[in-house]
Amino acid sequence: SIFIETSSSVLSVNDESGSSYPLLQENTKILQNGWRKIESGLIITISPGDDIQIEFDNNSSLLISPLQTFNDLHHGVTIVGHHVTNLHEWASDFYDSPLLFTWLIERPSALEMDWRLPIIALGVLIATPLTIKWLVKRDQNLRI
Repeated sequence: SIFIETSSSVLSVNDESGSSYPLLQENTKILQNGWRKIESGLIITISPGDDIQIEFDNNSSLLISPLQTFNDLHHGVTIVGHHVTNLHEWASDFYDSPLLFTWLIERPSALEMDWRLPIIALGVLIATPLTIKWLVKRDQNLRI
């Protein structure tokens, strides 16, 4: 989000295709594109690489500055890369919470089989009984 400080009134805000850019409410907490008028200017949230056109009622100076949080909210928290095995169990403590979670669900990667795993398994299969036989024979020789 960015803050544009201006004394001019906003006539319109349009996206690249000329469509009206969505209005944000002051209490909007879900990250989305849009704009809203405030006392000293306007707040705009725009996706990287997108362009918008803002029309003011007169030519006055503009001071553009980035905002730390979406829609100039008081707090914003981002947790990235938190992997869980049971999504519902993990989130159950937060059902009645004002916190908003956005989940990225990834399928587990398929186990890639190559020639090494069967060779190791075959080696263990052969080595285990041979080692047991050798240990038993050694113990018998030590008793004699």
